[in-house]
Amino acid sequence: MSLATVIFKDGYHQGACEFKQTLNEEQMGALSTTFCNYQITNYRFVVARTNTFSNFCQDFFFPTFFHQVVKVRRTVDRIFSYLASLLNDLATLPIRFITLIPRIIYNTIHGKKEHPLYQYLLVQEGVPQALLNCDRIHVGTQVGANPILFKTCDFVPYPCDSDD
Repeated sequence: MSLATVIFKDGYHQGACEFKQTLNEEQMGALSTTFCNYQITNYRFVVARTNTFSNFCQDFFFPTFFHQVVKVRRTVDRIFSYLASLLNDLATLPIRFITLIPRIIYNTIHGKKEHPLYQYLLVQEGVPQALLNCDRIHVGTQVGANPILFKTCDFVPYPCDSDD
């Protein structure tokens, strides 16, 4: 049975607080169920984060830019990505406007404390309180000598498709 190291980092302070854990395959499977597979395509149509003004502005006005384009490394690719994301974000703005009020209501009813990953971290020993106070964390997994793969998780509950 292979073991994996899981690293939880504060998403805004780039690792100012960190929690590491070693898990087996069964535990990794249980942990992976706490992630909702909320894809970038959903960000284009629904304002996901309404918990702060900054998060709201990023998700309402330029979601493709903030969630995809900032990750592009090459300069030429970045220029074309800027243009494409601007057109895409402007074209989908009316849809995000229509879904805004229901999303604000949903986020008000379903808070951070209901998020499955937050619930998972609450029951683990040694998790820094500062990590639990974050709205965004990076979760990295490393199996053997492979590089660490990080996933960003916002403690914002998303309506998941997995419950169907």
